[in-house]
Amino acid sequence: MDEVTKTQPNIETESCVEKTEQSIVQPKKRDNRIDIIRAICIVLMVLGHAVIVCGDRGTSLFVRWISLFHMPAFFIASGFFWKDSAITDGKSYLKYLWKKVKTLYLPYVLINVAFLILNNFFVSIYFYPESMRYDSFPIKEILGTFIFLGSVTSFGGATWFLRALFVASVVQATIRLVIKNLKARQIIQTALAIACLITYVIIKILNLDYGLMEKILTVIWGYGFIVVGIIFKANVGRFEWSNKIRAIVSIISLVLLVGATFLMEKVALTIPILDGVVGGIIGWVMLWCVANIIDEKLPKLTNVLSFIGVNTLFIVLWHFFFFKPTSLVYLLIKDLPLTRLAENPVLVNESLWLGIFYTIISLALCLLLAVVYKWIKTKIINLIKKEKAE
Repeated sequence: MDEVTKTQPNIETESCVEKTEQSIVQPKKRDNRIDIIRAICIVLMVLGHAVIVCGDRGTSLFVRWISLFHMPAFFIASGFFWKDSAITDGKSYLKYLWKKVKTLYLPYVLINVAFLILNNFFVSIYFYPESMRYDSFPIKEILGTFIFLGSVTSFGGATWFLRALFVASVVQATIRLVIKNLKARQIIQTALAIACLITYVIIKILNLDYGLMEKILTVIWGYGFIVVGIIFKANVGRFEWSNKIRAIVSIISLVLLVGATFLMEKVALTIPILDGVVGGIIGWVMLWCVANIIDEKLPKLTNVLSFIGVNTLFIVLWHFFFFKPTSLVYLLIKDLPLTRLAENPVLVNESLWLGIFYTIISLALCLLLAVVYKWIKTKIINLIKKEKAE
């Protein structure tokens, strides 16, 4: 009897093991290609901000070339990660909104409020020019930040993107909730996106993009490109080319973007069309091809760019502020007046090489801040868990 018992399989145990194995959910692997695209765009953005005041034609053309695609790419990347399953009812809708509040709204508000509170201090240490000093505490500007009125702060200049992405994401979620049960929902959303991008071009051509309209326009524009990202994700299989084809497409896209850059210099009317719509789509295709090649062929570069791509929020929030250490060191080395620290975003009419140093140092400090922040956050979370366990 004992021998029979020993040799028979333990059906109950095996069943439990099988259920346990099925219940284990493997962590979802991040898409390195999207992180690579984000990294390339964020590096180009910082470089563009660092060299924009160099004052020569070549630099101006380079900044214009960047502007053709780098911001649309961020919106498209956001749309790439959209899931219709995220919005199934009112409860999931509110859950989605709360997630966007935490990841976009709060960083936007907190960083700009902090910079507003410290505004006069920055003036006193020459980080801001005297003309930016507030005569009284900026309570009106602080309250305006919470409801997206007024301009972003000088150091928070890039955070307009967080504001636009937050509102555009809310618009996207709201539209999906309204049309979720319609059979033609994909067609409706595509039509809305096309209408948004056409509206953007028309308003730009008519020069109506000022004041509140400027903020509304960035949301319209951003929503259009979020839907472009959703459509691209749905058809991503059609873009799984060989690396040879990807290289050819990348080169063709690059040539088209360079040509568009020079065309924009000659024909002003092309700017909203190329800069606002066509350049963004061509640029995304170029970046997608480049990201695929890097991901497959250059693992070390993939790791570096993925790390940068994961931490783009810190770069958006802090890169303007971290330009100042480079300015300070340069002024001390050159024995120039420290009052020039007030020149924003960087020292005016200095060399292109200095702009490259600005980019490298600012990125390094932003990434270091990200590492320190996440280390402290992990320590605090672990400490709280330990106290609860005890």
